[in-house]
Amino acid sequence: MRTELVYLATIAILWPKVYGSGSWRNNLQHVVFFGDSFTDQSRAHSISNGTYPGRYYKTIYPPDDPAAEGRVSWPRYFGFYSDLPYENYAVGGAVCSNDLTPGFNVPAVSGGQVAWFVEDHVLSNGTGHVPPKLDIPGANTLAILWVGTNDLGLHSLLAPNATEGRTYWPNIPPLTPAVPPIAAGNDNATTMLDLADCQLGSLQKLYDYGVRNFLLLSTIPLHLTKLYSAVDDPMFQYANALNALLQVGVRSFSQKRDARIEYFDTYRFFEEIYLNPDQYFNGTAPANVTGHCHQCPNATDWRYCGVGDCSWEERDSYMWWDELHPSEQTGRLLAREIVNKLEGRSKY
Repeated sequence: MRTELVYLATIAILWPKVYGSGSWRNNLQHVVFFGDSFTDQSRAHSISNGTYPGRYYKTIYPPDDPAAEGRVSWPRYFGFYSDLPYENYAVGGAVCSNDLTPGFNVPAVSGGQVAWFVEDHVLSNGTGHVPPKLDIPGANTLAILWVGTNDLGLHSLLAPNATEGRTYWPNIPPLTPAVPPIAAGNDNATTMLDLADCQLGSLQKLYDYGVRNFLLLSTIPLHLTKLYSAVDDPMFQYANALNALLQVGVRSFSQKRDARIEYFDTYRFFEEIYLNPDQYFNGTAPANVTGHCHQCPNATDWRYCGVGDCSWEERDSYMWWDELHPSEQTGRLLAREIVNKLEGRSKY
């Protein structure tokens, strides 16, 4: 692993960054989102509180089902700012592939989430002939993918222990029932190359179905979150290693002449707002990028979560909603910058 990280770091330094230029907003008519709790609005809650795939699985924004950011997920603000219709297939707790990093076993990007898209939009002529036909214009459809946090984190690829279900990260209770960090008995079964390949492979599936516009968001600086700050050095290396591979993959994917793919540097964007909080957070309390609004005083008893939360007026002062998830205000900032990206006005 150490050799791989050094090699990838060299790639990141010597190979120019992947940043697109020029507007592609006017070509877009429809947007679909894939990912985890950083993007999900309601699907994870719907699945856990109802019957699979959940009572609200086709609803963009059920107002009685707040997102992991505390209330509204960033795709809804993206819809406001871009005035584009969209569908959100992301599921809280998801990874790219449950075969690679079987964490919470919710619909993964490469499996259930892409399958939902196919169910909703891929027309079958009943003959098995290819190519399939979309009921939305593929040339004007944008797929946005943001996944990787759960793949790298708790009970997953980089939980270096031999005890199934017991996490390496301090102060985090194990999953019940126990879930192996990766393939049982083989801590080297899955690599970061696999994780990057899964993300690009998921976009390839969508390309095969006719989608022709793609935006791949990088992993955030997870070492800045409360959850991973205790292991900030390895997490810093892991996130940067995965992002370096994703950039290489985007370059390869961009060789398709009938498609457009761009890489959004979420890592660098989050660093920017972390280092310059007064420019981005405007609640009634001083800007806060090291604490979090939502409190869970007892990590083993979720009934106490919410005790000591910041007030409604203070929410927009925080970069983080809880120990891991960005706040709603951070989501607004991200949504605005993604729209800037589509208009050719973002440095990320």
